[in-house]
This record gives sequence, C-alpha cells and structure tokens, in this order.
Amino acid sequence: MKITKKDILSFKKMSGDNNKIHYDEKYAKKFFFKKPIVHGVNLAVKGIFAFLKKKKKKIVIEDIKIKFKNFTYIYEEIKIKIIKNKIIIYSDLNEKVEIDISIQSLQKKKITYNQSRFKNLKKNNYKNLINSELIDQLIFISYYIGTIKPGNGSLIHQIYINFNLRNTKDKKIKFKKKTKTIYIIQYLKNCFQVEIISSKLVPFNEVKKKEKNPTKYLKFISNKKILIFGPSSDVAKRLNKIFKNKFLIYNHSFKIDFENPIIKKIEFIKMEKKIKKITPNFIFYLSSPFIYNGNKNNKKLLKFYNVIYVSYFKNILEVVKKNNFQCKVFYPSTFALNRQKEFKRLECYLIAKRKGEELCKSSKFNKIAFFFRLPQLISRSNYNILGYYEGKDLKVLDRYFKRFIK
Repeated sequence: MKITKKDILSFKKMSGDNNKIHYDEKYAKKFFFKKPIVHGVNLAVKGIFAFLKKKKKKIVIEDIKIKFKNFTYIYEEIKIKIIKNKIIIYSDLNEKVEIDISIQSLQKKKITYNQSRFKNLKKNNYKNLINSELIDQLIFISYYIGTIKPGNGSLIHQIYINFNLRNTKDKKIKFKKKTKTIYIIQYLKNCFQVEIISSKLVPFNEVKKKEKNPTKYLKFISNKKILIFGPSSDVAKRLNKIFKNKFLIYNHSFKIDFENPIIKKIEFIKMEKKIKKITPNFIFYLSSPFIYNGNKNNKKLLKFYNVIYVSYFKNILEVVKKNNFQCKVFYPSTFALNRQKEFKRLECYLIAKRKGEELCKSSKFNKIAFFFRLPQLISRSNYNILGYYEGKDLKVLDRYFKRFIK
C-alpha cells in the first residue's frame, strides 16, 4: 500500500489538518525529514480499518494506544500486520506505527448515538465498530494538533484513548507544556478520554554570521574546479559558502530508488559525461540519504546504503582513474566508526561507510581518494526531538576541507 499525494490532499480536506509538513515541499525541507510526510493519523485509521475487517462480531474499542515510531514518506511502500489485538504498520525500512487495542463485545443498542459522522469515510470500513466515533476523535486530533496547537511544524508521538460510558461530563482541552517543545494535550468528550503527546519541531536555519575570510589559504590555487555530488546537503552548503569566490563550482545529483536500489545505465552515463566535460580538480562526494536505524539483518537497507556509499562512489573513482584526470576525491566518513558499540543501531550505515573507506585505502584508488571521519554536525540530519540540533557547528568542516585541498 502506498499513500499518494492525492491521498494526502484528500485527508487534509476531510480532517482540516493544514500542517504544511504534509504537503508543502518548501516548508517540509526545513526539517529533518526534508520532504513531505504522511499524516500519522491517516495511517493509524487505515490500520484500525484493517483490524476491524478481521472481526466477525461487532466490538467496542475500550482502550487504544497509538505510538508513532517513524515518519512515512509519500509513495513509500507500507504494510499492515495484525497480531491478536496489536496492529503494526511498517515498511521494509522500519516500523511506522504501533497500535495496541483493548476490545469488548457490547449490544449495539446501548450506544447507537456514538457513530462516526464523517460521510466520506466508507461505512463498511468500520461497520464492526460500535463506538465508531472513535474515528472522529482521531481525525479531530489530527486537525487540532496540525492546525490549532502546536500547529504547523508539529508531530504527534502518541495517542491514548479510553472509552467509558460513565464519562458523561465533557472537559475542555488542556494544553500543557512539558518541555520547550514537547506538549501533553488532554480532554474528555462523548465518553472518550483522550491524551496526546506532541511536539513542535524547530526548523533548521543555518546561523548567518559575518566570518573572517576562511579561504586565505586558497589564494595560491584559485580558479580551480570543484564538482559536488549531493549539492543540497548542509555540508555542501558550507562548502559553497567558503569556496564560491575562489573556485568554479559545479553540481551533480542522482537518485537511487529504495525499492529497487540499482545504478541505472543512464545515471552512469550522465555522471561520466559530467566528469569528462568539467575535468574537475576536486570532487566532493557528499550524496547521502536520510540515516535510518538498521542492523545488518535489514538486507534491503544495507543494499540501499551499499549502492550509494560504495558502488556509485566506486564508479566515480573508476571514471577518474580510467581517464587519468589530475583530480582528488573527498569522501566524508563518520566519527561513529570510532565508537561502533555506541552506534550499534546504525549498523547498516556503518558497514557501508567502512566499505567506502576501504575503497579509498585500496592500492587502486589511494592516490586519488581520501576519506575523513567527520564529527556529528549541526544539520537537518541530526535533530533531537527535544527541540535542538546535535553536533558541532558546520564551521569545523573548514579544517577538513583545508587538509584535503592542500
């Protein structure tokens, strides 16, 4: 199953959830996911519908706990697994949503008033759910969090709903600030007691300060040519900032499909033509997808990383070597390889980066390729959900660039 852009806009219209992270590419680019992501509640509702279809009798959901574990991109392939009263929504990459449900069989006549009011939800999807206004509550939560508080740039991390016919007095929404960016929202309505944990994301804005000329050491080699792979990365932006008036800078981008991670012939031809046309003095290989948790048993993720960090990089080196270009290639590795036990969760990523380093050290390429184990950097890739970006200022890159250029 895939959530399309059309699905996103349809859910936005139905729910009133106008959170721009779900449909505005320019806005979503400011955050760590970099592209629009699917409404979490939309996924949760689809999971609940799949659960209800397996029930032969009509049920009441007494308790439901929804944990949103990872974001989902538009068009990302997702699956739904049901184990007793647990729903898991996942992709080959990671788990997205986990839902725990407590149910009870009741006579429909006791709560006939408690039915979903959304006309554009197909009734057969929730016909086995007696208290189907639960779906209304979920959709209201999406609206409130995405449009009212915290509003644009917010994420839902957890939803807990308890249904009890004795809860007859509605209570207004309480909005509590737990930390600078984490909020707890509570209310009671139509027998549903609700608690939500949400956060307001902090956009990544590079601090623009006047700096002393960081390129004095480049005076003697000005007007050389740089080719950057992965020009949209935050590292590439720093590179552009310090070299733009000293070097001729060229960019090249490519795409690898996660579902079918191969280097297409046309992509190789484009890359080869670009290098031959420019004949760069320096190549910076900064292409990188989002860094996901994953151990070596996640073969699909491992293959994906190997194609980007090893195979494509090797193709670049082969082109440079074959044509005898006087060119040096910069390969950014990671400090995490020095502390692998601490970063065991990133095993797939580290395996691929290690292979990239081995290419640089090989007798075939060690005169043209150079790797640097960069520290964790303040960038969109290193966002802490507590509301800050982890790592060192991007200015620390300057000394690595200096060592490489010299």
